[in-house]
Amino acid sequence: SYRIVKQYVHADGQLIWADVAVSCVRDETGQVETLAAQIADITAEVHAREQLARSDEKNRALAQLLQQQSDRLADELRSAADYMASIMPRGLDGAVRVESRYLPSRELGGDCFDYIWIDDDHLLVYLIDVSGHGIEPALLSVSVHNMLRSGSLGIETLLAPEAALAAL
Repeated sequence: SYRIVKQYVHADGQLIWADVAVSCVRDETGQVETLAAQIADITAEVHAREQLARSDEKNRALAQLLQQQSDRLADELRSAADYMASIMPRGLDGAVRVESRYLPSRELGGDCFDYIWIDDDHLLVYLIDVSGHGIEPALLSVSVHNMLRSGSLGIETLLAPEAALAAL
């Protein structure tokens, strides 16, 4: 006996898949007396397996794409954390001693802080908290941070908080 999966052409011209099982009936001397064959249409099962294989292939491709995007995002967050660390204040000596420590977020935040002496008697301290508010506020906070650090606002403006806010 034997069993085989085989493709046939149906009378209407379409291809079908069949599970063919063939065995023989022998007489008392062992000679083949007759053959018996059973043919089962398994076209739907074959198509389902093919579709599942394509689906598995697509799932693997999607999983790979997702991993690549996740890796890229992790790289971008590391890069953003490195940039933020580079613009964070280090420490300050003088009449007031200030120290800080920067711990990067696991998501893009854009929070900024700094402290700078405006003159011998005035210390400017600011904190901009935009974590969880999206990219636009994060970009704006970095812009404000860069403006304050650049010295583009005059001492008179910085000594008057309402003037500094208006200028920013």
